[in-house]
Amino acid sequence: MDSTWLSQMRKGVLELCVLAIVDREETYGYAVVEQMGKTPGMEVTESTIYPLLARLSKDGLLKLRIEKSTSGPPRRYYSLSSNGKKRLRELSNTWATIVGSVSQLLAPQTVLVSTRTNQSDALRFNFVRSVIWHNVQFIVCKFFFPSTNLERLTSN
Repeated sequence: MDSTWLSQMRKGVLELCVLAIVDREETYGYAVVEQMGKTPGMEVTESTIYPLLARLSKDGLLKLRIEKSTSGPPRRYYSLSSNGKKRLRELSNTWATIVGSVSQLLAPQTVLVSTRTNQSDALRFNFVRSVIWHNVQFIVCKFFFPSTNLERLTSN
């Protein structure tokens, strides 16, 4: 696989992943790097995460708490602000839509409702497809963000 393409994909979802990690618990930069490293395909370095954390904090999406460290410089702990929770919800919803759309495009066996002649069959098909797809999105989100409270993400 072309590493440039993969790198661009990861950059596109990096903010979402960092917000999801910080939403689990208050954390510091290197812990985010370690958590990302445990997720296949999402390995990053400090030089990627620290500027992103600084920007998210500056943008008001993260709250910052500085604590003295017994070894080395003071440690910066991050947690989500209310605006950060809102952004996480928005990005998660957008991600679910993108995953659904791309999955539909990749699935050549998908039956197109417009080819059905019976309208009630088409409505039933759409309902079943939406229920199935909702469950697929839930499973995908739980896989990528296992500690995230999905009910909280879908509520206003």
